[in-house]
Amino acid sequence: MTPPEIAEPGRAGNGHGVHSPAEFYVASDKKSKRHRRTKARITGIKKSIIEILEADNPQTVRQVYYALTVKGKIAKTETEYQRTVVRLLTSMRDRRNLWTSMPVYLEVWVEKDALAGVLLEESKVYDVPLMVAKGYSSITFLHTAAMAIQGKGKPAYVYHFGDLDPSGRDAARDIEVKLRRYAPGAEIHFECPAVTREQVSSGICRPDQQSRRTHAPKSSVAPLRSS
Repeated sequence: MTPPEIAEPGRAGNGHGVHSPAEFYVASDKKSKRHRRTKARITGIKKSIIEILEADNPQTVRQVYYALTVKGKIAKTETEYQRTVVRLLTSMRDRRNLWTSMPVYLEVWVEKDALAGVLLEESKVYDVPLMVAKGYSSITFLHTAAMAIQGKGKPAYVYHFGDLDPSGRDAARDIEVKLRRYAPGAEIHFECPAVTREQVSSGICRPDQQSRRTHAPKSSVAPLRSS
């Protein structure tokens, strides 16, 4: 989720760019003691920041800091302001702008909702959108996705992760066809990095013989109706 606009702080910490949440260290007021925030706590603070800015935007860094202290997310100390709020806001702003300056646009698609959490752990590190297709996606979902790709105005690389069985392959084909159909002006590079026959043969992946496939609904291949 992209955070709303964040007002520039008077000082942006050390200015060294993006920091991974796991790399954040917060010192206590006592110099003899340091503790490391867990990834879950950092994620919780980020979620609160987004909620604060969605409710009232824009805000200064100091205003966000006070709002977090009221919510009980951080202590009311200058250390928390500098080492937590300033760093997190700077990181979130840098991550938001990461792909804006890139010459290409990336998306990761996954066939099954159950695998979204696994891929999200990787995609979120690089701020790459993760699209959950759930097999054959609706026309509305695919049309909206295609319009977003076309709106980027740059080459788009779409990586689809799905099953190797016929239904899984056809679902990927259906996504590619409709993305190209609904975004005719976009340069789309569509690839299926997994699951492949080579990966199954090498033992990297095993076909799930117990899974039940859902056949393509007739409406999934219907053209988009103009309003």
